[in-house]
Amino acid sequence: MTSIFPYTNTIASAAGNNPVPLFPGAYIFRGVAAHSGFVPIYQSISNFTHNGMGDLLLQDKDAQVLVLPGFTLNLYAAENYTSTVYSYDNSEGTDVLYRNSTGPNTATSCKLFYKFPSRNVEVGLPSGNVEVGQFILSITADTNSVATYNGTTYALYEFRTNGTRTFSLANGTTTNYNSLPILCLLIGGGGGGGNYYTGNTGSAGGGAGSFVTTSFNAMPGDIFTVTVGAGGAGGGANSNNPGNIGSPSSITRTVNSVVDATLTAGGGGGGGSVNQQTGNNQSFGSTAGGCGVASATLATAYTTSGAGASVFTSISASTNRGGSGVGGGYGGAGGGGASAVGGNGVYLSNGGVGGAGKAWVMNGVTYAGGGGGMNSTAGGAGAGGGSGGGGGAYSGATPHTGSGGGAGFAGTAGGLGGSGICIIAIPMGRIA
Repeated sequence: MTSIFPYTNTIASAAGNNPVPLFPGAYIFRGVAAHSGFVPIYQSISNFTHNGMGDLLLQDKDAQVLVLPGFTLNLYAAENYTSTVYSYDNSEGTDVLYRNSTGPNTATSCKLFYKFPSRNVEVGLPSGNVEVGQFILSITADTNSVATYNGTTYALYEFRTNGTRTFSLANGTTTNYNSLPILCLLIGGGGGGGNYYTGNTGSAGGGAGSFVTTSFNAMPGDIFTVTVGAGGAGGGANSNNPGNIGSPSSITRTVNSVVDATLTAGGGGGGGSVNQQTGNNQSFGSTAGGCGVASATLATAYTTSGAGASVFTSISASTNRGGSGVGGGYGGAGGGGASAVGGNGVYLSNGGVGGAGKAWVMNGVTYAGGGGGMNSTAGGAGAGGGSGGGGGAYSGATPHTGSGGGAGFAGTAGGLGGSGICIIAIPMGRIA
């Protein structure tokens, strides 16, 4: 993408080509006795104490302003472009505008505009004053955090609550013709563990939900809907029933009221049992641990749909099959995890361990471990869950990890699969 603003350069990034200002449109002179000097302004800044500016650098220290031709700089006495405004308009100028601040040492936020010629309308380009601004993200996440990856600081927004949430983009009161790069982790709900009651075939652990990463570019006006899948229930106590599959998680883009792109991460399979030895497997997601026979073959890890599905780029998915149980010999297998196949059951011995989960590079946290299997001997030992939150025997998986639940024994139901999660990562310098 080539920028519509002057003084810019197009650079390549992991999420595509995004124009980045090469020169500022204005400067603010920091008028204090110590460490005074001009601070370049590349775009609108919602709060001088945030966005890396720091109180000691610019907050309430504006003495003079310098505005380049074609630009207008508005200084605001309060954050988020509120309270008294002082405007320095050089939109029609041909030389640099230099002024003492009208309200010296009061600025807390600023907006920067560039004026395009009216004739641009004839060729479908913007005209008039267009804000060179940061994106405003309309979002209510369950948790927020900050992480640094490859030298860039990102804001991480986690969606954990089962069900549907939305987020959208805007850019102040004007149109932004650049896109916002977003990195995303999407994990389906984990499968529940199976239950052993009678017979000689131990129950198996649930599989993890699909661990899917992607990147996409968002434009102002785009609406994204996130659906977080629930974990599957375990087989009921004294039932010999398999666990239930986890629900899928998805992210959907709506443009001009039309849903045009969806990415879906499958939920994990439910752990096997005497009544259903391969467990409740489904078309995509890690499969359950097997019980008495080889576990089901792993299928598709994710799906995309819609005319605009190509918006989701660099998709990578991690799923694995569950282990195999031992026919007529007690040991139920572990469910598949994002990084490894579930462990096999052992004849006349323990159940198989859950497959290991996988760490997301953005925050280093491990998710999507498989559930541990169970031996069928009375009070027999059970195996541990896979790293990343997989439930050990008798236990549910860690919520919000997409991990599989552990196998249950007799009066103890199979463990509940962990609910899924969606996390979006956005460069801090691109959002207000």
